[in-house]
Amino acid sequence: MMYKAGCSINVTMRLLELEKGIDVGSLPFMDKDIRNFLQNQSGIDKQNDALDVLKLCKGLKELDDAFQYDYTIDENKKLEHIIWAFGDSIRAYESFGDVVVFDTTYRINRYGMPLGIWLGVDNHGNSVFFDCVLLRNEKISSFTWALKNFLAFVKGKNPQTILTDQDPSLKEAIANEFPNTKHAFCIWHILAKLPSWFSFVLGARYNDFKSEFFKVYPLDCEDDFEQYWKSMVAQFGLSNDIHIKLLYSLRQRWALAYLKDFFFAGMTTIGRSESINSYIKHFLDAKTSLTDFITRVGVAVQIRNQAGEEARMRQKYHNHLLKTSFPMEEHVASILTPYAFGLIQIEIELSTKYAATETNSGSFIVKHHTKDDGGRLVTWIEGQESIRCSCKEFEFSGILCRHAIRVLLMKNYFHIPSKYLPFRWRRESSLIPKSSHIVNNNDVSSAEFHSLIQCIEYESLKTKERKQIATKGLEDLIREIKGMSESHEDQIGLEVVPNNDECDVGIPVRTRSKGRPKGSKAKVVVEVVSNNDECDVGNPVRTKSKGRPKRSRPKGGVEAATKIRHCHIPNCGATGHDTRNCPNKRKHNDILPNESPNEFKKGWRNSSN
Repeated sequence: MMYKAGCSINVTMRLLELEKGIDVGSLPFMDKDIRNFLQNQSGIDKQNDALDVLKLCKGLKELDDAFQYDYTIDENKKLEHIIWAFGDSIRAYESFGDVVVFDTTYRINRYGMPLGIWLGVDNHGNSVFFDCVLLRNEKISSFTWALKNFLAFVKGKNPQTILTDQDPSLKEAIANEFPNTKHAFCIWHILAKLPSWFSFVLGARYNDFKSEFFKVYPLDCEDDFEQYWKSMVAQFGLSNDIHIKLLYSLRQRWALAYLKDFFFAGMTTIGRSESINSYIKHFLDAKTSLTDFITRVGVAVQIRNQAGEEARMRQKYHNHLLKTSFPMEEHVASILTPYAFGLIQIEIELSTKYAATETNSGSFIVKHHTKDDGGRLVTWIEGQESIRCSCKEFEFSGILCRHAIRVLLMKNYFHIPSKYLPFRWRRESSLIPKSSHIVNNNDVSSAEFHSLIQCIEYESLKTKERKQIATKGLEDLIREIKGMSESHEDQIGLEVVPNNDECDVGIPVRTRSKGRPKGSKAKVVVEVVSNNDECDVGNPVRTKSKGRPKRSRPKGGVEAATKIRHCHIPNCGATGHDTRNCPNKRKHNDILPNESPNEFKKGWRNSSN
């Protein structure tokens, strides 16, 4: 149970010691015994892994009709790809699917299949799961299949922006399936590759290069980026380096100067992807079976979604600490979530340090009070209450910048115009309540119903009077609905997927990973075949890594500078081997019992010479 909860072996050992009330290290078994036990348990019913996972998906579909899944089999009737999404995740995408991270850099199940995770961020700043997929390989056809099914699950709603790693196959698949979506590369994956790309070439200057790279990355002006990039390349003599050329050719997909025109909701930060992947690894490991895999992902989905619901409940009792006397700050605090308010509060506070000067064209130059040059150009159209800043922070994050706020204060605005308080950051924008018991999932009626709910929320929360009328009307409506009959003939669109216990589904094929080896539509129709011969699907084939073997990789400057290790066998001290394969080990073991090796330890390296 502790293993399924994500506890490490060390934590498990300590908990068992505390439960028994014994000292540390007094258990009648070691951590190695626990690992062997867990490995043996994971091998039980291994031959029926694929069959069990499909039965699990059918069961989840029967419990929640909003749960979606699909799979494919290869010519050898082995499980090839499988994709699934929980009902709560699909409902979360309806509200927060404007920005999506599709991470395909992990393979943490016993078949080594690439794991793809779609995730986003809600109005409280919490990461939310949208979808998961296990693929046979990382070919264009595999990614295309995953993207098509993802779109089918979310009723064809394309994200505005999508963040991935630099995989060329994934890049082409996204260009084909998401032609109207801005595709960018996650900076976290780029930073992870910098040591292997430049530490060997630059040696001791690598840390200085990394510092300069961090200065170039956040620049929000294309001209500034081009200037500082050329200066950095010349400084470190990298003009002919293949990786520098690659980064520069892809600059429009990772450099902030080229991404500011697109909405990313803060998902470009390095910590966002790093934290979510670290969180997933607490639940999964290399020996995880497919059934445990889906079950644990479901637990992760529930925990993340619960965090969002808890944040929504806490905001009702959250007292904001106002830092200025501007009515604008108080107004924003009543509309945005505490997370979003915290971001815009910083901008309101910093706006007091800027001066706005109106130009002849009606625009404004906004400068920091300590700077005489530069500044930001803010365009203001009073009749339309339209404001735009050259820093493009609102377009990028959905949070109005300090420069625009300074102009609004200068124009004696006590409220920020509603168009600059996006619905996705507001208090009323949240996950649609969980509804695993709901039996009606008709595409058209469900979409219309959710649209009506959102319309009621949006219109009723504009004034206190509207809110009171809406609350009273909804309470009366709920009492009337609860008094209605719940007989089956009144239910619409109920569909029960038949349980085909005889279906003999087998294990998937082990997948080839990339890099160095390490040592539905609203309702997806799953193929259920009554003929047992046609349903004889095998477990996945174990995947092999693609790319250069680890031992043939040239060591970088950091690795090359690693301290040389010496053998610790007495009278040896040589390099190139250790105590396990020392040629003098046998001689050492033949020492008489009364001749302690400790007598030779002092100065033994010199004596060997």
